Order: sequence, then structure tokens, then C-alpha cells
Amino acid sequence: MADDSSDWNAVGTLIPIDQDEFWDVSTTYPDNTASGIADRGFLYYPDNCVGSSAACKLSIILPGGGGNVTEMFGAGFLEVAASNDIILLFAQQ
Repeated sequence: MADDSSDWNAVGTLIPIDQDEFWDVSTTYPDNTASGIADRGFLYYPDNCVGSSAACKLSIILPGGGGNVTEMFGAGFLEVAASNDIILLFAQQ
């Protein structure tokens, strides 16, 4: 793996995503509270992964123990992803 890029924001994009399309909560969990899945997660993609022939990888980050995915942003995942052409999906509980 390449060295960590401390400026992940300059070489990629972090966007919120709607997680509702992945879970049929409308009938099983009408109020979306019992599903354990939040309405929003996040996706990070390095610029090298868009419109190029780079062989980008995907990593899914699942915070456990009732953690919040935004707490994971400071854990070094973004820096490693930026340096190694890894797309990150932060699934939010």
C-alpha cells in the first residue's frame, strides 16, 4: 500500500448517500427505527476512480457497537483510501 494521503479531501469526494433504497423498511419497519439502519450513509471515492482505467477497490465500513460513521472519518480510512484508489462505503447504523 502507498503512504497515507493526509489531504484526502483534495484528491477525492465524500458524499452522503440515501441508504433507504437498500432496505425495504416501508413494510417491515414503517418508522425505520427497528431496522438498525439509518437513512443516510456516506461514500468516498478518490478522483483516480472516476473516468480512468484505475483498478479501484471497494471497502465497506460497518461501525459496530452503536458507533456513528462520522466518528470513523478520523480513523485513517480516508487517508488510506485516497492513497490506494479505494472507494469507501460508510454504512450508517
